[in-house]
Amino acid sequence: MSEDLKSPQGVIRQFDYMFFVRAVWCCVTALISRTETRVRDVFFFKSKVYPYDIDWMKHMNNTKYLGVAKLARLSALVEAGVWGVPYQIVSYRTSYCKEIKLSQTFLVRTQFQLKDPDLKTIMIDQSFCDPEEQSKVFFKLKSEAISNSRAFSNMKKLCSTVDCLKQN
Repeated sequence: MSEDLKSPQGVIRQFDYMFFVRAVWCCVTALISRTETRVRDVFFFKSKVYPYDIDWMKHMNNTKYLGVAKLARLSALVEAGVWGVPYQIVSYRTSYCKEIKLSQTFLVRTQFQLKDPDLKTIMIDQSFCDPEEQSKVFFKLKSEAISNSRAFSNMKKLCSTVDCLKQN
């Protein structure tokens, strides 16, 4: 499913076709289900553990958690209407609570919190939970992202100044 490609620098990297297909699919579905939302709202992304996501113990592989979290962030940004805003994740904090097994369906709950009034830093809280019982959490991920003020000018439209100043 993946093919080795040679980059211009001569470094061999691997292209993950399934991640690309899933990313395109999540963008299309997010665009279709787009509503009038703000970045501070909570977004939900439903997914399932596929055979290429598991390790030898039939649990979701640790690296796949971050890949699915990336898809959930992308879906949330598209749904909020700020897709294409460049940002860089500068830190991750993960907590593994319970394993997710093969063919199990889960929900990724994503919430963006603007950390400072300048809108340069945002905190992204994500939790993987059971779709039927959202209090049952499998995995938690807290990310901190940075971007320049000009790129986040679109977020000013989605978050009023008063709400941003009330934030921690």
